Amino acid sequence: MIDNTKKRKWDDTGYVQNSDDKQQKISNISLEKAIESNPYLAHLRKPEKLIAGQTTAAQAEKIEDGDINPFTGKRFTQKYKDILQKRRSLPVHAHRDEFLNLIHNNQMILLVGETGSGKTTQLV
Repeated sequence: MIDNTKKRKWDDTGYVQNSDDKQQKISNISLEKAIESNPYLAHLRKPEKLIAGQTTAAQAEKIEDGDINPFTGKRFTQKYKDILQKRRSLPVHAHRDEFLNLIHNNQMILLVGETGSGKTTQLV
């Protein structure tokens, strides 16, 4: 008896490898959709790359609002999300873009603000 069934193996590049070593390229779009929509594939999501000296507040917020910590590859905890909400309610958060611009364009910054305004939790 001849076994004509083909066993499939997936590799990291998005190819399907058949038992007879032929490779078929899977549509990148369908693979990306599967990774984004399936929570079991969350570990395959590619984090947005941040470039030192060019990071924007929008990029940082997108990462913070995501499910996966780009530094550890693990899910953000509920405690993290609670702390994040408190950080975003601090007065200094409204000026995040301005601070990032100052940090990117200056070697040293002297920051003065009211107690409890978020100087340490937002910028250090």
